[in-house]
Amino acid sequence: MPTAGSKMKSFYRKMLLVQLGKEGSQQSRRASIDRKCAQDSVAAKTILIIDDEQSALELASHILVSDGFRVRLASTVKDGKAILQSDSEINLVITDLRMPEEDGFSLLEFLRENLRFGHIPAIVSSCCSHQDKVSRAIELGAADFLSKPFNAESLLSRVHRVFERTKGVVLVVFEDDLQRSMLIRTLSTAGFEIVAANTGAQALSVLAGKSVRLVIAELVLEDMTGLDLMMEAQGTTSAAPFLFLNDSIARVTDDDIRSAGGFGLIDRPLSNVDILHKVKVVCATRS
Repeated sequence: MPTAGSKMKSFYRKMLLVQLGKEGSQQSRRASIDRKCAQDSVAAKTILIIDDEQSALELASHILVSDGFRVRLASTVKDGKAILQSDSEINLVITDLRMPEEDGFSLLEFLRENLRFGHIPAIVSSCCSHQDKVSRAIELGAADFLSKPFNAESLLSRVHRVFERTKGVVLVVFEDDLQRSMLIRTLSTAGFEIVAANTGAQALSVLAGKSVRLVIAELVLEDMTGLDLMMEAQGTTSAAPFLFLNDSIARVTDDDIRSAGGFGLIDRPLSNVDILHKVKVVCATRS
């Protein structure tokens, strides 16, 4: 017996075909697509600094603000987590390792295990540069290590190095855990920051608060079609281009997607080479 979830996906699959003009009335919603091309503004990146030493917080803040960054400050990991929860514009975390109660390793684990924050790179700082601690921090996902005491040159060189490795944020909107994990692994290895969402509503929430370079989504989600998501995003919150994962039942083509305002399809089964090629083509077109 079909489940409620499968019935909804069947409904949105039919809606998708109507939107593409393949079924039903020609008064498809694709006629209402308004690809609003808002100019991308280059906003200053926001860095969260977590350190229980007030002098270290003040020094790092002064250096980074003088270089054009925005900063948020926290004296405990608990406060840092609260800032991450409330501020969607955090682009980088710099955290001390040795702190009372929760330490920097706890913060790294929090970033790695939470899909909402897993794309945010972290630099760890410590007066103890013992190889075991550095290795553990790297294993937990730290992007770089900063020895204390630090000066402006050492801090800024690491911050800029981390940002230079990043090619932009890609929002991945997939229900399937395995396919989502493969996309995240492939794109992360290529230098992209990844934000993941399971539904269209979650994706719109991300787009409302974050600058995204590209969206890769399924054509049929549990709460809307991929075209619904694209139209709402491009009409109200974001001008990010969309790539879609082909739906084996709907049987749409690249031309169908392009005529609806998207940038094309990624075929199944997923191929690392195909994914990276299409992502690079879209990014080059929009750069």
